[in-house]
Amino acid sequence: MKLDLLIKNGRVIDTGASIDKKMDLGVKNGRFADITQLDEPLEAERVLEAEGYIVTPGLIDSHVHVFDKGCDLGIPADLVTLPYGVTAVGEGGSCGISNYRSFLAMMACSQLHYKMLLNVSPSGLSTFQYPETILPERWDLEQMYRAFDLDGDKIMGLKLRISDNVAGERGMYILKKSLELAERLNTRLVVHVTDASLDQAALVELLRKDDIYCHVYQGFGETILEQNGRVKKAFFQAQSRGVILDAASGKNNFCFNVAKNAMAEGLLPDLICSDVSSMNYLAEYVEIGLPYIMSKFLALGMPLVEIVKRVTENPAKIMGLSDRAGSLQPGYPADAAIFKIKEGDFAFIDAMNQRLGGNKMLVPMATVRGGCLIYKNIEF
Repeated sequence: MKLDLLIKNGRVIDTGASIDKKMDLGVKNGRFADITQLDEPLEAERVLEAEGYIVTPGLIDSHVHVFDKGCDLGIPADLVTLPYGVTAVGEGGSCGISNYRSFLAMMACSQLHYKMLLNVSPSGLSTFQYPETILPERWDLEQMYRAFDLDGDKIMGLKLRISDNVAGERGMYILKKSLELAERLNTRLVVHVTDASLDQAALVELLRKDDIYCHVYQGFGETILEQNGRVKKAFFQAQSRGVILDAASGKNNFCFNVAKNAMAEGLLPDLICSDVSSMNYLAEYVEIGLPYIMSKFLALGMPLVEIVKRVTENPAKIMGLSDRAGSLQPGYPADAAIFKIKEGDFAFIDAMNQRLGGNKMLVPMATVRGGCLIYKNIEF
């Protein structure tokens, strides 16, 4: 069999298949081919020599803001993903019932697999100038039901920001109403918690299996930590019953002290994601791409295999993409990311302007989407 593409000699990490070893990957007709039983020498139209590099499934950035044609926060989807090894995304609630179909139309031109969150605010996160309107009396329930009927295969849940500047003193009331709505729609609720005065233990105790607590390591307002720096027990209990913990980074949503304390006690995120948006992609405080966020977790002491799991296998399952993303197994769409680990002295900065030193940086070298090489670093 002559392959379309052969990726040779890379360290292949596919956590869903319990693979972490040096091996080859073959691609035929846009999908990974089974080359383990072939006796004849492998031939391919194109060969990528990956000796000394890491090869993973195409990364899944499960929390991004890429509705660039419809909100101030948005940034072009393919631009901030494909060159960084990302081949699937979860839009983090930039659009609401009034404009989500414009987002779907925009993504029809993208090369990415994707799912989206529907903001409870009818207009989503349209502008920086005014916070979104999340009051239940403003919800258009009939149109929300219609959206899930028509486009439920693209919508992976509802999004609610519970920050004080959005929810005010009615945060707990709005949270409970949002949970009721999610229950009626038979979907999950994703709750943004940064800079909220609500008791976070009381909040997470209300969340159900498969709901997502967003920005678990954020440091503004109430956090997951007690006054003594210990993790509130409600978070271990929530995770054990299936509440999903999202460590989306973004500009304002990550605190090293919170992360260190939580990780030391064993409270690890289920999802690692960038929260990339116009606020952080081109800002002076730069966090560029999911591999940078992954490198930050390396600096925090998380093993590479565990990091890869949280940007491939886990989000594929949570987002309902397990049939098309997050795996390098034969028959899957041939999406892969190739990295090198650059060693040196690196400084990471959190939202509190605190610095964390690291000695490893994941550098994206190539991205394969559907069997096609769509990005190649000049050094590769």
